[in-house]
Amino acid sequence: MKRLFGVVLILLVIALSASTYSLHQYRKEREKILNRIYTDFEVNRWELEGVGGTLEYLLNQNASDEVISLYLIKYRDNAMVTGKVFSILYFQTDEDKFIEISTAIDNLARFLNTLANRPPKDRRTLLMENIQTLKEFDRLFKKLTKYQNFEDIPGELAKELLNASEKLKY
Repeated sequence: MKRLFGVVLILLVIALSASTYSLHQYRKEREKILNRIYTDFEVNRWELEGVGGTLEYLLNQNASDEVISLYLIKYRDNAMVTGKVFSILYFQTDEDKFIEISTAIDNLARFLNTLANRPPKDRRTLLMENIQTLKEFDRLFKKLTKYQNFEDIPGELAKELLNASEKLKY
């Protein structure tokens, strides 16, 4: 009986060790995949670093309505992709900072889409009213791009992005 108990105990220890090792490998692989998703779409984040400055420049240079519209669509598309990346990170990690970032960037994308579809006169007026907030996004996206690993992004930055997105008026 003692011998049987000893064998069962050894088998349980082996099974537990194998299970723990498999879980560790799974977490490591999952982390690599999520970091890959985060870094593969960093170009979209880089593009968003200039949303406010570029649109301000276009307004100051009296760019055509078509050019402004094209830039709005380009930035909207980059924001949509970036928002989806952070949505994936949220659903995989369940960390609130990622849903806050996703929501902030989705708000920005909706704002840019709304502007792109407005009549040119309204578009310019709304852009001028929101240019400081858009330039705040430039600063925040530059901060965000510094983080090569998604887990290193501070919750404070997520809150700043969300607060900035709530300032957009349209």
